[in-house]
Amino acid sequence: MDDIEDIEDIEDIEDTGDTGDTGDIGDVEGAEGVGDAGDTGDIGGAEGVEDMGGVEGVEDGGGTQGVEGVGDMGGVGDIGGGGGVAGQVTVGGRGLPVVAERLGPAPGRDAAHDMDEVLSRAMAWVEGNLDAFVPDAAVWPPGTPQRHMALLLDLAITCHLVCRRKTSVRRTAEKALDGVAEVFHRDSFHDQLLRTATSFPYYLWLLAILWETGRLRDPRTRAAAQRLADAGHGDLGNPARPAYGLMESRYILDLCGFSHRLPPLDELYGRTAFGAPVNPVYVTEAAAYEVTHAVFFLSDFAARPFPVLAPGARDQGAAAVDLLLGVHICSGHWDLVSELIVCRRALGRPESDLDRLGRSCLALAQLGEGAMPGPRFDLAERDALPPEKRATYTFARCYHTTLAAVLCAATDGPLR
Repeated sequence: MDDIEDIEDIEDIEDTGDTGDTGDIGDVEGAEGVGDAGDTGDIGGAEGVEDMGGVEGVEDGGGTQGVEGVGDMGGVGDIGGGGGVAGQVTVGGRGLPVVAERLGPAPGRDAAHDMDEVLSRAMAWVEGNLDAFVPDAAVWPPGTPQRHMALLLDLAITCHLVCRRKTSVRRTAEKALDGVAEVFHRDSFHDQLLRTATSFPYYLWLLAILWETGRLRDPRTRAAAQRLADAGHGDLGNPARPAYGLMESRYILDLCGFSHRLPPLDELYGRTAFGAPVNPVYVTEAAAYEVTHAVFFLSDFAARPFPVLAPGARDQGAAAVDLLLGVHICSGHWDLVSELIVCRRALGRPESDLDRLGRSCLALAQLGEGAMPGPRFDLAERDALPPEKRATYTFARCYHTTLAAVLCAATDGPLR
């Protein structure tokens, strides 16, 4: 990508500190770092070179943004928020169904076809920016900030999940994973991830993806990682960690096929935001990502049947997902909209007007070049930059939300 000369340019735009969890597709753009909770995160988050996971979307140590544009469920912002769907909705006391009633897809509009186009255009944008996702070896010296590694992991997680599905973009996803594998096998990068305790969750997740996709075949590498995990490297099983962090650790270790002593996921979820009643007026952005990622871990990103939970827990969680989806459609938070639509599928919810509305809004919000505007993307702000800085700005503010939209669209396809 010619206009992004150095990954440091992304940092300059985002001004993101190492405040976040590891992240994954999983959520959070921006590739933040691993905090003391060590949550790796996943596809979630909200740009800013955050991370894809561990309670994403928390830039600069924030995360208490709450629900944008939401008061007492009176005026729920405008649908344009992050990217451009015009129109304002007031739901007042009539509840979120009014959103779908007033703003449902236009007659004759096919939301599934819309998402096929979203997937194709978003992956074309990803392919055109692979040099930014998978930079040259020169930017991976010892001491490279973990947010740069999280950016690579976000790409790997998303493309791995795409390759599990029957989609038209698998070839692009495979190409991206080839690039990730090339970086992983470099001695300097591999050693840094392996030897730095806070980087260990990144290492394990990448190892699992590359092993499952046939890009890593040395059993000694797996054995060494298992020994480190057994010795407590990375503090993955520390019972003092938040339940969300333990869920993430459990998911990663299971994905690796490693032995461990962590509690089952269906025991841990009850101590997360997904296991508690959700008030959409007061829930923070970070808590919303905790809900989506708990669902991702429980369902392997909608790839396996949702487990049996305590009586009423699944219905309570599904209701929370529906509420959050309606709120974030109205606020234009396309990162969370994408993740919450995946959560509905993972929970086995029947397709609804809310799903179709969310998909239609994603299609309308997508930028001309294929990127999906993130929560902190501002078209006027971008256009005010010198032309040579605009591509960097778009990448930094949109990459995670674009990956989340890819996940959302790909999940509509059947498993391979």
